[in-house]
Amino acid sequence: MLSQLRSGSNYNRILSPQDQHLLDQPAVVVEMTPYYREQFRPSWTLPKVQNVIGRQVKVTGQLMIDNVHHKPADDCGLADADLSSCWRASVWEVHPVTSFQVCSAEHCEVNSANWVNLDDM
Repeated sequence: MLSQLRSGSNYNRILSPQDQHLLDQPAVVVEMTPYYREQFRPSWTLPKVQNVIGRQVKVTGQLMIDNVHHKPADDCGLADADLSSCWRASVWEVHPVTSFQVCSAEHCEVNSANWVNLDDM
């Protein structure tokens, strides 16, 4: 499955709708905005990002709330969330992403020395 995802396949064609829903619920949205990436991180290419799908990553950037999705039906992090319909861990998003790191070991703690910048991969 990882090779299919890394090739650019959309995961909703690989996973069942139920598995896709379970995968989305604890997810946090991060956006590599085109302007920032072009200006400051031109080496962050689609193939580079696809190559790290399935690995532990650490992103840094501005934390913003997405008012479009500021409703209980979207936010699985709320105490009264409807787990049959919510699709993200929080309405908070990180964008633009200013640092993107990949764990070079099987697992990394937050302050691990095994984080590698995407630029260096």
